Amino acid sequence: MSARIATSKVLLIQYGPTMTLSEVKAAFMPNLTDKAVRNRVSRGDLPRMIDGVFDTQQIGDWWESHCTAGVPRAA
Repeated sequence: MSARIATSKVLLIQYGPTMTLSEVKAAFMPNLTDKAVRNRVSRGDLPRMIDGVFDTQQIGDWWESHCTAGVPRAA
């Protein structure tokens, strides 16, 4: 079993199955305005919102891909 815990699991424990725009902004982009975060959602830079909330699993996957995008993989 891996010693690493997926970001989505940590988010699920902390926020439950969904996250509001305010929660995502506070956790990942505290210096941006709500409008700037909404613009990122509209551009497709963030997972899309469903009924005004984000799916926690999708936010965790987005964050992990965002953080590991420039990291080379071990052979």
